[in-house]
Amino acid sequence: MTNEEHEPEQTPSHETGFNREMASNYFTWMIGVMRKPDAVFTDDYQGQKLFGLISLVALVVIIAFAAFIDRAMIGSASFNDLLDGIKVGLAYAIPLAAVVLVWPWYAGMAKHHVTLDTLLEKFGAAVIPSAILILIAIPLALLKTNLAGWFQGAGHTLIYVAVFFVSYAYAVPRKLGTATVFVVGFYFAYRLVHLIL
Repeated sequence: MTNEEHEPEQTPSHETGFNREMASNYFTWMIGVMRKPDAVFTDDYQGQKLFGLISLVALVVIIAFAAFIDRAMIGSASFNDLLDGIKVGLAYAIPLAAVVLVWPWYAGMAKHHVTLDTLLEKFGAAVIPSAILILIAIPLALLKTNLAGWFQGAGHTLIYVAVFFVSYAYAVPRKLGTATVFVVGFYFAYRLVHLIL
């Protein structure tokens, strides 16, 4: 899947060292994010909102699948285990969507201009390590090793780090208290949705 046909109206900047070949498809972009994060996490929008959105959706799917595997490993896999996995995925998906939508609104209230496209790009890039760690935890869980819990816990923790980082660096720049409120709000939104589901 290429990103050429999904260029937004906003003019992306490619003068920051993130070369066009690295951004030609999702997987080269993802590898580029891991290898050269400084080239991605700049103040400029680089036209990769679609790839950021793909990362967020992939994260939710991986979380749901990992939760299903965790429950299935306790006994024999059942439809209820699958439903539980989907519920865990939704418990993350709803707060993730909410925070992405609240960021530009709050930034506007604070007279700080940041677009939804920029936030999608940066947040999608920021959650890639989380998705990778949780994905690694899946085969480890199937092998019934204790490392699975460590990788999964680290992956979930990095989601909160990503929320804080994007809040502090882009949505509400240099406002430590507000960025912390976003993280706490994200946590309670996740717990509330998880409880309701």
